[in-house]
Amino acid sequence: MAILDQRDENAPADEPLALHDPAGHGPPVLRAIAERLRRQGRLTFAEFMEVALYQPEGGYYATAGLRQRDYRTSPAVHPVFGALLGRQLQQMWLVLGAPRPFTVVELGAGEGTLCRDVLAYAPHLATGFAGALRYVIVEPNPAAIPRQQATISPALATRVRWVAGSALRLPLAGVAGCVLSNELVDAFPVHRVVMQGGVLHESYVVGRDGALGETVGEPSTPALGQYFDRLGLHPPEGCLVEVNLCAERFVREASGALTRGFLLTIDYGLPAEELFTAGRPAGTLRCFYHHRCHADPYRAPGGQDITAHVDFSTLVLVGREAGLRLTGITSQRDFLLNLGLEAFGSRLERADVAPGKRYEEQFALQELISSGGLGAFRVLVQHKGLHDPELDGFNSCNDRKRLMLAGDRPLPLPPA
Repeated sequence: MAILDQRDENAPADEPLALHDPAGHGPPVLRAIAERLRRQGRLTFAEFMEVALYQPEGGYYATAGLRQRDYRTSPAVHPVFGALLGRQLQQMWLVLGAPRPFTVVELGAGEGTLCRDVLAYAPHLATGFAGALRYVIVEPNPAAIPRQQATISPALATRVRWVAGSALRLPLAGVAGCVLSNELVDAFPVHRVVMQGGVLHESYVVGRDGALGETVGEPSTPALGQYFDRLGLHPPEGCLVEVNLCAERFVREASGALTRGFLLTIDYGLPAEELFTAGRPAGTLRCFYHHRCHADPYRAPGGQDITAHVDFSTLVLVGREAGLRLTGITSQRDFLLNLGLEAFGSRLERADVAPGKRYEEQFALQELISSGGLGAFRVLVQHKGLHDPELDGFNSCNDRKRLMLAGDRPLPLPPA
């Protein structure tokens, strides 16, 4: 789900994939798509994407743990990401009045790296915070849980609860704390639409001569038109764009789970006025295959990641409808710097480590805030049951950062 530096938009597939063969064999995802096309005649792109990514047999996320990842997320870059996120969670805990428990709900926890790093660093942050912290992982893929448990030590796992569910079916209520996701919303299934003659049309997936193709027709649901009505804008004529209706449901589910607290969303994307423009005639859909980025979602269904930029304007507007208020939005670069990343960098310079190791860790810290990569991700925080809370992640002059930089509140550097 992370953006790669190396792009290969036009490279051919390693091996062309037919939609089916005469014996009915082939990859399970393609068999499932072929069967649904046989029954329905066509699929919305969201239906196609759901099968390609999430089908239990052969879907990309169902099998991603069995092979090398096609991308690297922020928690995998350096544990300081989890440590700094833990600092923000600790302040949220204080803003809420130091409740016990303070529940962090992570949606789509991947390998469990972020959970491990937050819990491991919590004892360094404030007296009482680690004892109040409880972590819930909502995991739709049962195969991922053993991998997460292997990442999180038995001592830390005593504070973790695994719940079967998803961001779209969140089986929790009464949460006082924070619901968070990191690079999750960009991988929700999206519809693809296009304006033709001033009228909104939808792009559908069809089978053509044993391969996958596209056609356009009337929108499959009025919600697509309502999506743009809410924004007060429409895509430029002839431009293909993505509509993430699942993102709306995600925000409503998260708000419904919270009684008091925060929704923290980290992902790549833009406000609507920058996203739906004539400068993006083909939309923002990207696929990650064998560590290369390209734009062909039909190259290897089930074998590649498929993502689209997040419309942060809609997350804010739907959140408001669902009872959430905007706390702040900024880049990941500014968010991590505001939380004290430079103080960790200074400690690294003085640390007694081999020069090669120091360089590797310095490079990792810079990767987290690179303006051409992970640093350009957006961090959105929304709140519920609170009156205009102020968080350090959105304040470049906060006192805790100043004290860390001055060395008055030194925190140990988590080793990579």
